[in-house]
Amino acid sequence: MTEVTAVGYYYFDGTIWKKMSGSPDTSLYLNDGTLAGNRIVNQIGATLAFNATATNAFSVDGATFSVDAANNRVGVGTAAPVRPLHVDAATNPVRIQNLAALPAGTATNTLVIDNNGDVYKNTTVSVEGQILRIGLNAQLYTAGSEVALRFNNNDSAAEMGNAPNSAPNFINSIVGATITDGVVVPSGNGVPARTTDQITLPMGVYKMQLRVVGNFPSVADVNNNASFKCIVGNNEYSLIAIVIPGTTQVMTNYFEEYINITAATQTLDFTIIPSVNTFGIADKGSPAGGGNSYRSLLTIQRIK
Repeated sequence: MTEVTAVGYYYFDGTIWKKMSGSPDTSLYLNDGTLAGNRIVNQIGATLAFNATATNAFSVDGATFSVDAANNRVGVGTAAPVRPLHVDAATNPVRIQNLAALPAGTATNTLVIDNNGDVYKNTTVSVEGQILRIGLNAQLYTAGSEVALRFNNNDSAAEMGNAPNSAPNFINSIVGATITDGVVVPSGNGVPARTTDQITLPMGVYKMQLRVVGNFPSVADVNNNASFKCIVGNNEYSLIAIVIPGTTQVMTNYFEEYINITAATQTLDFTIIPSVNTFGIADKGSPAGGGNSYRSLLTIQRIK
């Protein structure tokens, strides 16, 4: 025999289960309730799972924290999240603290935020501090012939050695940039067939400076001049002429240019055309105390 006829509280009197008359049903599953004090649930080694399918299946203080079980989303500051994690900071900053330091040598990506506040991984490589620095060959270039401007003797750390302050002369921190010596290329748009030294650059914008220290050593002719071409993708990109009239004195000349690489990668090299007389380039000096101090240099800085 039993008195269990409805949901409620009962006690066993040794014979039957009897209804506890007068005790209200305070079951959390049937009624809202208010805690009379702090409560602790000690799970020990057990798990506690909530299975739900509602859009606001679990929440704390309305929109302070909301779980959208229907779409697998969590909202902080919103009860209607539209992303897996949706934080409505209400113009307040969002804080993440006590992050671990990134291990040395680890590849990194930055985060970017669009106008909607959506966060994405930015795969654009940071160009800050990306520089290529190599030396030009010490070489004589015959008048009247357009040939490659060579740097194959000074385009590695081993070849360039250290400066007098013991710092390496060679720098290549441009991600994806490579140097290939002695490349045989056909003629292009405004450039001759030649054996040249090429630099391959990834897509981007670069500032290039060619510093040439040289002279016309044999004849002090008022007509002495030399032209330099910047060749991108085997096409003439730009040209500059230097003039050293009426003297055999060594002089410093600069060729500065901004280079736009629009393909995934493109090659870069240079030609030289001395006019009237042979032109000679000086590569480096060795000051007292040792080391190499470079005179003629090619430097490339990535802008974006």
